[in-house]
Amino acid sequence: MFQSVGNCLKLRTKSLFTDYTGCFWCILFPLILATLFCVAIPKNSNDKFSPIRVSVVYSSKETEELYRNMKLAKTSLGNSIFQPELSSEMIARDKLSSGIIDAYIKKRNRYYVICNKENAVTNIIKTYVEWYEESKENSDLNLHMNYVMKECTKENFHKNDAYFLSLLAMAAFLAMQWGIRITTDLEECQSKLGAHYRIVPVARRTLVLQNFLSVCLVELVANLLLDSYIILVRKLKLLSVFSYIFLVQMLTSLVGVLVGVLFCTIVNADLKMKQKWAERFIFLTGFLGGIVFYKVRYTVDVKFPLLGKTNPVNIAADAMFHVYFIKDMKMYGRDIAILLAMVVILIAAEVRIARRKIYARK
Repeated sequence: MFQSVGNCLKLRTKSLFTDYTGCFWCILFPLILATLFCVAIPKNSNDKFSPIRVSVVYSSKETEELYRNMKLAKTSLGNSIFQPELSSEMIARDKLSSGIIDAYIKKRNRYYVICNKENAVTNIIKTYVEWYEESKENSDLNLHMNYVMKECTKENFHKNDAYFLSLLAMAAFLAMQWGIRITTDLEECQSKLGAHYRIVPVARRTLVLQNFLSVCLVELVANLLLDSYIILVRKLKLLSVFSYIFLVQMLTSLVGVLVGVLFCTIVNADLKMKQKWAERFIFLTGFLGGIVFYKVRYTVDVKFPLLGKTNPVNIAADAMFHVYFIKDMKMYGRDIAILLAMVVILIAAEVRIARRKIYARK
């Protein structure tokens, strides 16, 4: 029995590897993009971190205490993280509009970080303020200061590296093409894989399981190839967090496959048209995930949070950002939970649609 299952799985995996269109988009295309990124995007290993200019709006002793703590915060090299100053809200607003400061902080019922645009600098400020709020009752703030010092500012955030994390996220979501392909093969029997399904009787659940296993094997190979290429050629330091990054990639690939299956089930069109629409959709999610302009991801997360929380590429890139740059396992776990919830919701939706189709045929 196990030999028969193994043979079927081998055949399905082999059929996917002989699908040149799918292999191009899911394996070769990400490698081509990675090569172009390596050539076009310079490394910034010589970048130096400069103190972040920030104003703290004075309203109480609490804001003065925040100012003092920000002034004491140092990087591991002994340089100041922030260049803070106390001022009124009107002065801070004028300095922000003229570009003298990067952001200002005010307190109402909680602390608010006001900035003109979302970027890595404002992300560091917000991270620091968030940790400060959570730990202000703790007498020892050194742990949280070190968190920001070492993980956010020790020449650790390179905006050019963020493009490669977005590339990994979008490449994983390209598995949507496999979802469209296997669904079309089953429904129309247009390939050797489909013909084999027609000739050899296989239980529906077994068939679905084998399809997912074969796609997972192909995606595992594709993700490993891309990771190895980026690590060896770009010298991206992924090895220390490789297991976390790879988990995000595989979950995103699974979401991509399920989205492809759902898309193929709902849309009535030929295979080429479905693939073209899927390509446009994937490129749109990649753009929103920051693969072209890394600031787009910050803008989407702040101004359109619902869009950011429903875009798999955005969520995957966000999870990789948190584990690679900031080492924030809490936020990483939140993003993993969202991806898992997407998997459950998509499976439930596809089961419901499949049942309706069965009833309609009867």
